[in-house]
Amino acid sequence: MFSRTVRHFSSTARGLVELVPPSLLNLRVGQIVECRRHSNAEKLYVSQVKMGVSGDTESEHGDRILQICSGLVNFIPIDKMTGRNVVVLENLKASKMRGEVSEAMLLAAEKMKESTPDETEVELVTPPDGTELGERLQFENYESSETPPRLKSKAWQDIQSRLATNSKGEVIFNDGTDTQSRLVSTRRPEAATSIANAKVR
Repeated sequence: MFSRTVRHFSSTARGLVELVPPSLLNLRVGQIVECRRHSNAEKLYVSQVKMGVSGDTESEHGDRILQICSGLVNFIPIDKMTGRNVVVLENLKASKMRGEVSEAMLLAAEKMKESTPDETEVELVTPPDGTELGERLQFENYESSETPPRLKSKAWQDIQSRLATNSKGEVIFNDGTDTQSRLVSTRRPEAATSIANAKVR
């Protein structure tokens, strides 16, 4: 648990509004080592994501593996999933999707295509170059040295509504002012996609 509470506020037309800070997100670098189609849900992938060597869930090789279901079948070819590094939201409650356990969430950007507005473009967020598997990513101005607790769904919804990509494709948290906090590693540049001005989910 957090040893102290830091409250964040945003100024709006209605006055100061307390923010749910993005420091509550436990975002880590992972790598998809295996991906398959869900046998009972045509729009879902089931991925095995390597998260480094620490933790409770370990394979026979000592790697920590999370199983993650994602609704990306209609947006990303399966051969573009396996082997890539991704940003994983680890501290959501595990859920079952048509019989398959999903232990975390893959962070992705989405926006309507300009050429065909009735179609949606989706891309997984890419971690900064040189980051290690299991390394935590945080938003500028909201850094915390403590591991976040389990994230409640309402808190995630509030934070998610403020996540986006900027004109450079960098993942940002928008606090409602002119300040845009980028998702970064402590040692490397920002996490990004090639999709500018998109929602992040």
